[in-house]
Amino acid sequence: MCPKCVWSKQTTLGLGSEAGPQSGGRSQPALHADHLLTTAPSLCLSPLPTIQPPCCAVSQAFPLPSLSRKQRTVLVICGPEQNGAVGLACARHLRVFEYQPSIFCPVRSADALHRDLTTQCEKMDIPFLSFLPAEVRLIDDAYGLVVDAVLGPGVRPAEAGGPCARALATLKRLSIPLVSLDVPSGWDAEAGGDAKDAVQPDVLVSFAAPKSCAGRFSGRHHFVAGRFVPEDVRRKFGLRLPKYTGTDCVAAL
Repeated sequence: MCPKCVWSKQTTLGLGSEAGPQSGGRSQPALHADHLLTTAPSLCLSPLPTIQPPCCAVSQAFPLPSLSRKQRTVLVICGPEQNGAVGLACARHLRVFEYQPSIFCPVRSADALHRDLTTQCEKMDIPFLSFLPAEVRLIDDAYGLVVDAVLGPGVRPAEAGGPCARALATLKRLSIPLVSLDVPSGWDAEAGGDAKDAVQPDVLVSFAAPKSCAGRFSGRHHFVAGRFVPEDVRRKFGLRLPKYTGTDCVAAL
């Protein structure tokens, strides 16, 4: 299914006070759905970053039996915003699935959810790196793939601070596969990223529904994790999500 077909073109976005993030002066259903799912008290924000789909997408794109011991090592780079919390949860699930994750946080968040997920990862003996090697070859040699959970929709590198910007500069130079969560870090959620100066992931995992920028994604695998989206939210924003096979948490587009 084409990412641009996941939401209905007939959707009317006269949402008044419920309107969420906007990009470039225009709004889009996927961003509004994300905003509602992460701000409406009745939908309960806290569990959303702890869902399994990012890990499920990794396991589909890089099945464990097909990987060598070295290829099972995964570096998860987690920023201080919600995408970083999803990254921490992803690392936890990767360990359960018998991958070998390590975590690097360019900036530690004081948010309670981040603290709880960090504690859970530490108790599962997932190592946290104290620094990210400046020499990209060291990362390429040590890991089989990297998960980009540095920034999320609406978060620009300049807003995230120097450590996150430096982490993004490293991600751009990797040779090993890169998996980006929801929106590749540094991309505008609607316009995408400059092909010459942006993270270019091999795998994209869209949450709820693909954002407009997904139309510019040219990597190998694109998954959508929207099975958890309530039916009334789908109707409200005209989301036409793909069908999920069996008990799969993600669907390939």
